[in-house]
Amino acid sequence: GERSLQVWREAVAHQAHLAMASSKGAQPRLMRPPRVLLAAGGTGGHVYPAVAVADALMARRKDVKMAFVGADPPREEARAVPNAGYGVPWKVPAPRMKLDWTFPWRATRAVVLAMRHLVRFRPDVVVGTGGYVAAPTCVAAAILRVPLLLLEPNARPGKTNRWLARIAKRTCVAFPEAIQDLSGPDKVLVTGTPTRTSVRGASENERANAKMELLYGEKHKGTNVESDGQIEVICVFGGSLGAAKINQAVMDAFPGWLDDSGVFLLWQTGPNHYQDVLHGLQLSSRVEPWEREQPEQGNEFFALAKDARSLHERCSDAGHQEGKTVSLKHIHPNIDRGCSKMKVVPFVDRVDLAYAAADLVVARAGAITCAELLAAGIPSILVPAPSVAEDHQTFNARAMEKAGASIMVRDRDLDDGVLQGAVVELLTDPIKRQEMGQSALKAARPDAANRVAQEILLLAAVQQEKQGRQWGWLRSIHKNALRN
Repeated sequence: GERSLQVWREAVAHQAHLAMASSKGAQPRLMRPPRVLLAAGGTGGHVYPAVAVADALMARRKDVKMAFVGADPPREEARAVPNAGYGVPWKVPAPRMKLDWTFPWRATRAVVLAMRHLVRFRPDVVVGTGGYVAAPTCVAAAILRVPLLLLEPNARPGKTNRWLARIAKRTCVAFPEAIQDLSGPDKVLVTGTPTRTSVRGASENERANAKMELLYGEKHKGTNVESDGQIEVICVFGGSLGAAKINQAVMDAFPGWLDDSGVFLLWQTGPNHYQDVLHGLQLSSRVEPWEREQPEQGNEFFALAKDARSLHERCSDAGHQEGKTVSLKHIHPNIDRGCSKMKVVPFVDRVDLAYAAADLVVARAGAITCAELLAAGIPSILVPAPSVAEDHQTFNARAMEKAGASIMVRDRDLDDGVLQGAVVELLTDPIKRQEMGQSALKAARPDAANRVAQEILLLAAVQQEKQGRQWGWLRSIHKNALRN
């Protein structure tokens, strides 16, 4: 009894010490190199925060041992994790929440396979990023009494994380609005969403360089942008797979955005919709191909038609009536005496370059997108996807709008020209754009990955000391048995 009381007092004192260390950002004392298992799979919203946390852990502790667990069959993690240098994720069958008579069997099998990975790897901490892919590994951690840390990047937590929060030691959330939906609010920490370090607020010089590189290629990077030829860049992202409804809305609206406004449009269509968008633009009477000095394979460039004759010819070729002459504006007199232009791509690889150049972003309201928009300090118009689980994108967009960083446009309002009006309003109001960008930077948490990494190492320190005490008791019992 006295021995147990002493151990309990030591544990309480140690927890208080760790809490103080966490608040001061101190490096926790570890008895051996920490071992961290990250359960992250499915969509990029679950995978990329885990990769960012892994990078932060590696920056803090070069000796950290990490492994990833993903879905079977693999999804986004099969590409993102190896590309980040962390090897191929282990696979665990992910039982979707289809409640039929086979669910207990599927769930039990997945948890047992996850337990095998835990027994083999012996982690000090398991990190779960939510979703049904991570659930079996997180449950296995609870069964084996391995500390569990959850990442919740959405303003509205999903069912999996709402349930797992009851057994987690710590839950790190992106938005304060998420706390009310999670049990054990004393275990919840608002850290923000871990994002790639390349996305951040850009200086005026960096923004000018990014714009010239985006438009004219890397060899024009550093060219001075005259004040009367300043380019305004709109970036449209429909998510990694694109969004057909956003693409159609942009197809209807882009002439009003570009005409006589010195605007460049970077349009990510998504791989599944790329050819449809190109076909629509090729039939359009308002644009013509833009021949650049440095062509880019797989991407297409267009400009507003430069004169009435060109416009007439394209209309005749497409079998349409003659269009109207469009007014032109010099974008950059030193390089190209043309008109407003657009770049159409299936997927944006250099998202850091796009964010650095952007004056306005139109996008879905996924967790990663919201976090990167805040980190980059860019005003945005968010169109929540209507069919996602728990309608979490609407909650994300509302939180961004509440912070003053975004304007929310409902998906059902895209057909009514609301998006076109919102874009034109912000293009003609640079002061409002500047205020929104400042609000975004104010709400950003660029140290999110480091804060989560700190919590992981603190949990690992507690777990290692706990295991050390357990082994100490076993050794003392063994010595006493030998003496007797």
